[in-house]
Amino acid sequence: MPGLGVMEVPAGARRAGLVSVDGRSYPLESARVEAHASGGIVLSTLVQKYKNPYPEILDVSYTLPLPADAAVVGYVMTLGDRVIRGEVRKRAEARAEFEKALVEGRTAALLEQERDDTFTQRLGSLPAGQSAEITIEVLHPLQFLVATGGEGCQWQYRFPTVVGVR
Repeated sequence: MPGLGVMEVPAGARRAGLVSVDGRSYPLESARVEAHASGGIVLSTLVQKYKNPYPEILDVSYTLPLPADAAVVGYVMTLGDRVIRGEVRKRAEARAEFEKALVEGRTAALLEQERDDTFTQRLGSLPAGQSAEITIEVLHPLQFLVATGGEGCQWQYRFPTVVGVR
């Protein structure tokens, strides 16, 4: 597939990050979006890396934007050598399995769609001092731009980086 490119977003002076349920920051170390397009369809991969700087486990929750016309096709949380792969489930079933994992003391992740373009991600029992890498793959159409003036037709790629105000 021809690639559209990679967008790197380093964590800088204005620190981004998750906030744990008790209000402590879980800093974003890096974020990137990779995109591969073919035939008017694009596979975008959002990769976020966080680190728990505290001496105890954390539970965090945050809201993130994804393209409104996208379908989530992959969801993975990597903690060290451990890989947790997401599966599409009914909301109640997924929540119950997530809560059960937390009660059992296991690390778990849950991604839920709130609106067409807004998702909530919950990460539970994140180990002390450990980094987590979250990978979300979405498949979505490119926008077709009709030729104007001397330019030919083009495809336009958009990937949201902030949640819109409702």
